[in-house]
Amino acid sequence: MLVESYLGFWTVLLLHVPVISTRRVLLEWEASDHRAIGRALGSAALTVIILTAVFIAAPLRGIIRNEGQIPWLLVLLLPQSLPLSLPLSLFVGVLYGLRNRAVTFPVRRAILVIGLAGSLASFGTIKWLVPAANQAFRVTIARQHLVRGLNEMSFASLREQALAKKHDGRLDQAGKLFFSYHSRWALIGAALVFALFGLGVTALRAGRAATAGIGMIGCVVYVTYFFEMSYTRASVFSDEPVALALAWLPNILLTLASGALLSAPHEPRLPDQVSRK
Repeated sequence: MLVESYLGFWTVLLLHVPVISTRRVLLEWEASDHRAIGRALGSAALTVIILTAVFIAAPLRGIIRNEGQIPWLLVLLLPQSLPLSLPLSLFVGVLYGLRNRAVTFPVRRAILVIGLAGSLASFGTIKWLVPAANQAFRVTIARQHLVRGLNEMSFASLREQALAKKHDGRLDQAGKLFFSYHSRWALIGAALVFALFGLGVTALRAGRAATAGIGMIGCVVYVTYFFEMSYTRASVFSDEPVALALAWLPNILLTLASGALLSAPHEPRLPDQVSRK
């Protein structure tokens, strides 16, 4: 039932809604500040390239001895970096593209669709590309067949093994598998969450330094949370609702913060501020 709810929710949210909304959004861009949206997408694309390079640098440095295989190994490392670099890049793109701009309803709708598209891309990457690419990377390095590890399992296998481990009383192993399973779903939703958070921070109309500081704190806390959770005793997550709640906690908090920032009253700009825009 839980798996069916997941699939039903994301099928509607990631497939149906963008298809229905994209045409209307594209038409509204011409009436709104479409150049700001374009600038947001451009800066997001540049940021994702930079972050992807940073994320794959460390593992690539460790296998530099396989010089003849570097191009292929580089390709295999790309999928695992995208689910994290994409949400952060969308956040940076929204902050840069919409700075000093009014967050109008058409602009909010456009960013919402972009966030949904990012989550859809993350869904395909995490569900199909990452497990296959990770396994191919391990096999290429080891030069022999290897049993799939935690990061190479499919969604279905991950949860099935978690349930089996829990049934056998191996709570630490079950908890680790449950948290990994729900963390994947949370990471799929992160692109939409960070796009909305970028809208919320932009709506503050704070100075450049304050905006950058808020953005950096949000990103660091989000990434650090999942890093620190890896040191938590895994048996805590053997109760699946607990694993689900803790995996989604950062997304929920960022979404609530975004809603509060977007709904808060903001002072209108002074005429001289508009003229200097």
